[in-house]
Amino acid sequence: MKTLYFTIMPIVASLDAARATGVVLRHFLKSAAENAISPSVVFRKKGTESGAVERAVVTCNGEDFVSFRKEWLGTIKWRAKGKSNRNFYVQISAIDLPKHLLEQPSTITFEAIRASGPGGQHVNKVSTAIRATHPFSGITLVASEHRSQLQNKATATLKIQKKIAEWKENQLVQWLENQSVNTNIKVRNQPPVKEIISADFRANHKKDTVRTERKSFRNNSNKLLNDSN
Repeated sequence: MKTLYFTIMPIVASLDAARATGVVLRHFLKSAAENAISPSVVFRKKGTESGAVERAVVTCNGEDFVSFRKEWLGTIKWRAKGKSNRNFYVQISAIDLPKHLLEQPSTITFEAIRASGPGGQHVNKVSTAIRATHPFSGITLVASEHRSQLQNKATATLKIQKKIAEWKENQLVQWLENQSVNTNIKVRNQPPVKEIISADFRANHKKDTVRTERKSFRNNSNKLLNDSN
């Protein structure tokens, strides 16, 4: 089983380009599944509107990536159906994550300590609180919600695992931000390897806006009628 990482991002940043990137991402995930490849979005920087994607990182697990890489690696052209001049370009690249992101120690240490705070004399007589520490990241926290040491350890484990996941995501984001600073310049003139044609999301956006305005108008009209009565 092989694991590959892919970045998906628009070549030129804009809201419509982010919408096109969202469309390309959905096609990419569907195609991966059809090629017996298991994809998972490990990072997604969403745009300002639903469905828009400014950047995504996808991990893919599978046995054979030859045809899949040939089909998807490079510049993807999105075109609005029936409009030859309504185009946006999305770049898909295979990346090698650095060792410090792939091989981060997951060891967590636990230490029983005396709880502090309200709870009467029972709180300080026994060391029921648990301090959990992730030495690699330096994350540490204390769980003392329960009188049971086992319950506090379970709570501490869930909390620190969540914080470790957030820390790992931040590490990935920072690394990605430091990469591909000149990506747009390098790939801008590359011919597309694939074209995706779909309905123009701008038209759908206009419909949604009109629908919202009509609904707001009806609500305001009804309110005025009720007030006059």
